[in-house]
Amino acid sequence: METNTTTVPADLGEIKAKLRCGANASGLILILFYVLVYGSAAVLAVVMKSFGDINEGFLSDLFNLLAYTLQYPFTVPILLGIFWLTCGKKTGQRLRDCIKKPAVPTKTMLRWVIICLGVTYAGSYISRMFWLLFQSLTGLELTAQSFAADPSWLSMLTNIIAMVIYAPIFEELMFRGTILRSMEHGGELPAALMCGIVFGLWHTNFDQTIYTAVMGFCAAMLYLKTRTVLAPFLLHVLMNSIGAFQSLFIGDLDPYKMLELEEAEMMTYMAEHAGNIAVIMLSALVVMVLMGLGIILLIIELVNHGQLFRFEKGSSGMSTGQVMKHCLTSPLMLIACIALLAMTVLRAMGIL
Repeated sequence: METNTTTVPADLGEIKAKLRCGANASGLILILFYVLVYGSAAVLAVVMKSFGDINEGFLSDLFNLLAYTLQYPFTVPILLGIFWLTCGKKTGQRLRDCIKKPAVPTKTMLRWVIICLGVTYAGSYISRMFWLLFQSLTGLELTAQSFAADPSWLSMLTNIIAMVIYAPIFEELMFRGTILRSMEHGGELPAALMCGIVFGLWHTNFDQTIYTAVMGFCAAMLYLKTRTVLAPFLLHVLMNSIGAFQSLFIGDLDPYKMLELEEAEMMTYMAEHAGNIAVIMLSALVVMVLMGLGIILLIIELVNHGQLFRFEKGSSGMSTGQVMKHCLTSPLMLIACIALLAMTVLRAMGIL
């Protein structure tokens, strides 16, 4: 639902220019992210190979930790600086404006975070069932990125740092603090939808694309309703903390492989991985509880309030579809989306 609270006519040409500027700048940093990440990782690999084999043991774990550090604390601030130089100065968009006290009471923000957590987990289950059905019907065996941590202490520490600290902080600053706000001139709903789409594609992992798009939209909605990245940051931390916990115990358990086995082989496989399965089942129970609680609160919100689903329409008078078309056809955003989609497909096929 969209509500128009603006009564002062806006210059359509100016709004379109801001949207085009924001979309192109967002597309640029999405492209540069992978250029810088792959480039810095290649340089790091060359340097570390002089000390030994970086594909196993301590050096492998250290390489992963340093690579994540280059990916987030090093790369993202550079990208935010590039965004400011290419678009932020023109539109007056300052990053510090999104880091402030929530515009709603704390209990309201927490209720909305739980709702978004429930919706995202529902999206995750739907996504998993969709891809299982897709592979079953097509006969294709898609390659999903593994987040399982090796049993070494450094690998476990790396997963916790990357998923619970680095990702929530730097991804929220990049997506909700920057990309979302750059396209907000055309209205809150199209900006949230665009943020969800690019966040899903940006992961370049078919197994994550759908539910991270849902999460991206929910996180965008949280920002728009609270006017602070603290709310989507909390959502991100909660989700990634559970994911990090699972990664520490999943080991070499492969759910897709297990489902392809005959009954006898499946029982043997489950017996061999009994500890892993028990922990995963426990975490799955926690997820189910959070999902159920989120959906219950969602129903209550719909019946009693509904504020979470009211979006301010942009002052340009453009429809949601027109705004999204305008952003998606911006040259650099279009190139970024095509490139990210291609990377997702190539990774799913095991080529990249």
